[in-house]
Amino acid sequence: MGSTRGSSRRDLIPLLRPLGGALIAGLFALPDPVLRRLAGSPPESAAGLEPDAWLVARLSEIARRLGLSRERVRQFEQRAMLKLRKAS
Repeated sequence: MGSTRGSSRRDLIPLLRPLGGALIAGLFALPDPVLRRLAGSPPESAAGLEPDAWLVARLSEIARRLGLSRERVRQFEQRAMLKLRKAS
C-alpha cells in the first residue's frame, strides 16, 4: 500500500480552484494604490506597466519559484488576464 497523502492532496485541489478564482478576482478588484503596494515597484524595464499587469508578472515569478510547471504558470497568467478583462 502506498501513501494516501499525495492522493488526498490531488483530490483537494479541484475543491480549492473556485476559492482560488474568487481570491484572484478579489485581488484584482483592489484599487491601484493597493495593487502597487502588494506588487512593489516594477523595474525600470517594466516602467509604465499598469499595477495589475505588474502583479500578474510578480505572481507568475512566485509560481515559477515554487516549482509549478511552465504550463501551469501560463494557465495562471491566462486566467488572471481573463479576469482582468472581465472586470474592466
